[in-house]
Amino acid sequence: MCRLFFPRHKLDLVVFPCPVGQRPVEYLQRIVGRRLVDAMIISATCKIDARIEFLNKAGIPFIALGRSDSGENLRWIDLDFEGVASSAVDRLAARGHRRIAIGIPSDDINFGHVYHEAYRSGLARHGIPYDPALVFRQDRAVEGGHGLATQIVRTENPPTAILLATETAPSLYRGLVEYGVMPGKDIAIIGFRDNPRSRYLTPSLTCHAFSLPELGKTVAETLLADMPNFAKYYPDMATNKIWPVQLVQGDSDDFTLPAKT
Repeated sequence: MCRLFFPRHKLDLVVFPCPVGQRPVEYLQRIVGRRLVDAMIISATCKIDARIEFLNKAGIPFIALGRSDSGENLRWIDLDFEGVASSAVDRLAARGHRRIAIGIPSDDINFGHVYHEAYRSGLARHGIPYDPALVFRQDRAVEGGHGLATQIVRTENPPTAILLATETAPSLYRGLVEYGVMPGKDIAIIGFRDNPRSRYLTPSLTCHAFSLPELGKTVAETLLADMPNFAKYYPDMATNKIWPVQLVQGDSDDFTLPAKT
């Protein structure tokens, strides 16, 4: 448990990481049942998320970092996964790639579904056939890229490019190199997010960036706008938002495939 203090409203922000092996909704039930919180921020929302249904019934103010098909009038803020996937496909298609793969989470987290659909739409926009064999499911943990590398090299007709919906580029690089596949030379890679680990990769990673402090501030203020005691301070914050991201150009996808004759 981590505790932070916000003096303006005399509020504590307490972080409750759900233990491995614990059902998230049961964990929330204990937190709410013990009256440990006045409001909640939940993250890693699933397409169908039992936590949302529970919190709606409990009547506790909450906001989701991520969209979901669960719950009515859900308050959420989410990253622009559609824009990330769409722009990545456009960038790779412009460089002549037609065997474009994606690495998405193996679980039911909602952004994986959003990313997948945007990827399919991007391929269709460029007249590139959708190939289920190029949709790789992977663990979201930082080491998940190593298993993804194995999937790539064992594919009968391997991709020439891959875009990632997770922050697993460092372990993907390592796994590919171990198989003799050179990132940025044998396969183009577009990562998801610029982070301290990815900044030391060679070749430099083409990825996306956004301000975590600004995102965190907006999530907190949007939650406060839904709390009766603080809503008056944030009259313009009670809206759902798609959070923008910006492309960070690197060298990991900086090559063009020769035109077929």
